[in-house]
Amino acid sequence: MSDGYWVGFGAPSNVDWCEPNYVHSVFVAEWWNTWSSFAIVALAIVVGVRARRVPWRDKPRFALAAFAVAVVGVGSALFHGTLLRTAQAADELPMVYTGLTFVYALAARTSPRRTRLALALFAYGVAFTVAYVALAEWFHFFAASYTLLVAYIAIRTGVVSMRIEREAGRRRWFLIAVLAYVGGSVVLWVPEHYVLPCDHPLQALQLHALFHLTSAVGSCAWVQWALHDWSLSTAR
Repeated sequence: MSDGYWVGFGAPSNVDWCEPNYVHSVFVAEWWNTWSSFAIVALAIVVGVRARRVPWRDKPRFALAAFAVAVVGVGSALFHGTLLRTAQAADELPMVYTGLTFVYALAARTSPRRTRLALALFAYGVAFTVAYVALAEWFHFFAASYTLLVAYIAIRTGVVSMRIEREAGRRRWFLIAVLAYVGGSVVLWVPEHYVLPCDHPLQALQLHALFHLTSAVGSCAWVQWALHDWSLSTAR
């Protein structure tokens, strides 16, 4: 089935993944990529519930991080379900915003200037959004910007966990987060989109949908790392 319900509702996305479109339903463009996105939402809700135990003074950054991950899952489902340009933006922009909330949560653990930090990151988010909308090759701009965000978060978290404040729980959550997210990107996302042709037998495993599962684990493991790190700092 080549056409579906959403064809003609707006400009198409500039990325179409290797999963065949509208095979299982006329209302869902990429079936497995769409439904696997809800794993991100589900795990984010679980971590968000765990963040309820944090006192209000520190709660906003953890609650916002969990909420942002859930929004990414919803945006991903919209994108893969419709393959429309607006839905692609609803997926990619929240991914960058989520990265910025992680940067804030990571920096706020030691920075006393949280208001200035939040304003600076907000300004970056606004500037990124304007550039994303204005540029013709927005996907490549998004991919490069998001990769840099993920690299910073992974490296800084690793430095804290493995060198500065070594502790078993920090190391465990860091390794889960980086192996799931970065490992999933290298083993699943990159081959699916850049290396393997869409008719390659491995594409039948739904590599992008599997990446949604690893990214759900990786993102939520990082929020759990931040919660664990906070619990250690308050116990001193």
